[in-house]
Amino acid sequence: MFNDQLDAAIAFYTATFPDSEVRNVARTGTDGPIVSAEFVVGGQVFMGCNGGPYFAFSEGFSLYVDCEDQAGVEKVKAVMDAMMTMVKLDVAALERAYDEA
Repeated sequence: MFNDQLDAAIAFYTATFPDSEVRNVARTGTDGPIVSAEFVVGGQVFMGCNGGPYFAFSEGFSLYVDCEDQAGVEKVKAVMDAMMTMVKLDVAALERAYDEA
């Protein structure tokens, strides 16, 4: 989430990391400022939004998981349920939750 620096952030990160690209950009009007974008940095997909001054910088962030079908959604729920019990992420436990779902 950015105030109004999303386009600069996308330019910086995609220029800095290999295997980066911009996938989708939503603008206000035809040539207006960027409102949101989906971009790849180092092979990882990110979404960013320009939220205006209401959204001050914080260390918080959101995760999203793109699923191919309903079966994938059920697996994601099992992983999220396991993750919500953790203070520190345990990748092996998350992988077990996924495999057992």
